[in-house]
Amino acid sequence: MGPFDGMVGKGLKPLTAQKQKVHSQTIKTGPTTTSKHRSQPAQSTSKPSPPLSNGQGKTLNGNAPKPQKQASPAHSRSNEPKARIKEEKRSSSLKRSSPTVSTPRFDSDNSDEDAEVKSSKRRKVGEDACVDLSRRIRNIHSFSVLQDSGALPMIHAADVANLGTDEKPNPNYATFFTALTGDEDEAPVIELRYPSVSHKERYQMVQGKAGDDFKPLDEIIHVISTVAENYLLPSQAEPITNESSGLLRDLKRARLRGHKGEAGAQSKYVAGVEKYNALLDSLSKDGSIQKNLDELHSLKLPLVETILQQIYARTVSPHIHTLRAYENGTDNVYGELLPRFCSTIFKHTRLNSSHVFVDLGSGVGNVVLQAALQIGCESWGCEMMPNACELAALQHEEFIARCRLWGLAPGEVHLERGDFLQNEAIGKALKNADVVLINNQAFTPALNDKLIMHFLDLKEGCQIVSLKSFVPHGHKMQARNMGSPINVLDVRELEYFSNSVSWTDAPGRWYVQTKDSRKVEAFQRKMNGA
Repeated sequence: MGPFDGMVGKGLKPLTAQKQKVHSQTIKTGPTTTSKHRSQPAQSTSKPSPPLSNGQGKTLNGNAPKPQKQASPAHSRSNEPKARIKEEKRSSSLKRSSPTVSTPRFDSDNSDEDAEVKSSKRRKVGEDACVDLSRRIRNIHSFSVLQDSGALPMIHAADVANLGTDEKPNPNYATFFTALTGDEDEAPVIELRYPSVSHKERYQMVQGKAGDDFKPLDEIIHVISTVAENYLLPSQAEPITNESSGLLRDLKRARLRGHKGEAGAQSKYVAGVEKYNALLDSLSKDGSIQKNLDELHSLKLPLVETILQQIYARTVSPHIHTLRAYENGTDNVYGELLPRFCSTIFKHTRLNSSHVFVDLGSGVGNVVLQAALQIGCESWGCEMMPNACELAALQHEEFIARCRLWGLAPGEVHLERGDFLQNEAIGKALKNADVVLINNQAFTPALNDKLIMHFLDLKEGCQIVSLKSFVPHGHKMQARNMGSPINVLDVRELEYFSNSVSWTDAPGRWYVQTKDSRKVEAFQRKMNGA
């Protein structure tokens, strides 16, 4: 069975659209596949990324260091570099919420407007971008009127955040604009343009009654800012980003006035979205967006995070409670590696679009999807927890739609269900893998031992990333243990910083084990007196 077979899981119902008070289009669902889309090569204008800034790793010559105990969250920041802390603060608004939070965080209604406009300025390609000159970013099908027409099977924002119907009101949301003029609807549904040619997303102008509920108006502003920063040249983005007259400033002011209950704010907000839609439509029709994408060979992490957060908020967040049913002390304990940490892993292992990435114990598929989107590589994952598998399937389907919507070509995605030690497809993928991720933080010793035996089937140079080293501290190759599979592993210890994983704010250690059989061969020659 494939990853989409039997999507109605035990105790988990797929997310379905709720009817709106305002008439909206019907969303049709259909089969989904993910594959790479190649456009004609374009000459690169990108600059190489600067060296990795996540601290210096320490080569251990085959010996893993003694793991240090995790610091408590209260003491997690005291010894970190100041530059890193500043970087975390700057990007904190884009971090994925932990499993206890049900919605991504975008701009706040109470933020200072000038600060928000300044923070939306375009940034140069920096440490977040993984430049890969052989990669083609643009999804050619997203910019073909014939191929991108028709309904796109996606979960609209209005399907998640809405007032419900007269027969079945939604108790979690209320109208955002409360002071209405005579021609304004209570909570209209508006459409937002994305970079692709044909498709728009529906949003209803509502607000959540709880602080962590989905915020449609905030996401609209964030999407517009993200498009301006990543898809447009500075001159093309000027009508959006201008500090004194730009659309972002107008939208944030209208949102703030609506929050204060001022009349006319709704019309101004809707007018701003319509102006943005018209601008993006013009830039798409004249080929500007397509040209800009063809000159890119990397995606900035904030763009990747935005897309992944949209997917997560529409698929995983409504069902997040189903992931809390797994107990400590077993191999089935759920936890997420957050996007910035995953990006660091990709850069450290030099993962690129020609590689194969495998995540053993992939949960809801977050890292698998991030690797396919950010790097463009062939990306595999395997999970055995039923509820996590159901959510991974929902994320995969939404991922395909969102990549089309944003005009991006991801790598191939394969999500398998079951025991990764027994899954035949995963076994074949491992033989071709360049990077294998194993979040073994909560794995039992027995499972870790079984995994080690499978490392013999990996190709030379394959890198195994884990949160616990597979090579015991102080291990030395000797005649009596020469047949142990851990002897083919060279281990390097690194440190991840705070806000890198979902289960703690504290920093910690991670390990990169590279398969290198040469030292075993050299030891054998030495033993034989050669």
